[in-house]
Amino acid sequence: MKKLARNHHFVPQGYLAGFTHDGTRNGWLFVSDLVSRSTFWTKPRNVAAERDFNCIDADGREPDALETAFGEFEGWTASVLRGIRETSQLPSDDDLSYVVNLMALLVVRNPKRRRAMNAARRHEVRSIGSMLASDRRLFQGHVSRAKEEGFIRKDLNVSFEEMRQFLKDERYSITVSTGESLSVEMGVFSTTLELLGSRHWSLVTAAADAPDFVTCDHPVGVVFKDSKQGGPIGYGTPRTEVTFPLGTPCWACWRTRLSCSSRPVPNRLQPSTAGLSITRSGRSIAAQKAS
Repeated sequence: MKKLARNHHFVPQGYLAGFTHDGTRNGWLFVSDLVSRSTFWTKPRNVAAERDFNCIDADGREPDALETAFGEFEGWTASVLRGIRETSQLPSDDDLSYVVNLMALLVVRNPKRRRAMNAARRHEVRSIGSMLASDRRLFQGHVSRAKEEGFIRKDLNVSFEEMRQFLKDERYSITVSTGESLSVEMGVFSTTLELLGSRHWSLVTAAADAPDFVTCDHPVGVVFKDSKQGGPIGYGTPRTEVTFPLGTPCWACWRTRLSCSSRPVPNRLQPSTAGLSITRSGRSIAAQKAS
């Protein structure tokens, strides 16, 4: 019997391999944990993962079917990333599409975003409850419709006063299933992919005497081109730049209104790119070297 995969990565091992000491998924990463304030050496399988993060509950499908599908896609993408690191050149459009798809997945599918989305769902449910508890006729009308449509047993009778007290005492919990979370995430994936795919790109490579690039558990980020500009920002905001470290020697920039190019980066730019990884990390930063 096949053993189910339970350790699900939200940042693929094949991607993290580009930051290990030997460039493989079995290599060693130097990790800085911003929550425990500790540093340690480990392998990609032990970071940026959560138990059953991609688990599904669907008839005729194994619980790890989605994780398996992601693994196959991420394997192809890892080979494209390895080619970019080895040649310091961006690949063909077909191969580059794997990288853009990976970026979109990293944007929509991570624990930080999932927690925020689930918190919003719970707030929505509580708001609906408060609205129903504010008006007797509104409550009774919704209960009648729910019984007619089969959501509530017709012999079940809960008074308006009982319901209001139940909500006031918070004698309930609101749980968002992993399947629901995945459905929301995949629902915004296509839009995110379209926004990323509409950008022009350039490849930044580290100079021979420069420090290595680092990554984190939220490696795709968007910033304003003008550091003095502020306000709401997203992947469709004009005059912004999307950055994504591809490995220790390479960093991809995805910009609006910029022709394709590949260029080396002076040594003085390296600290600023490392800073981007640090500021958008949720918990951990991964690097090839302790320094």
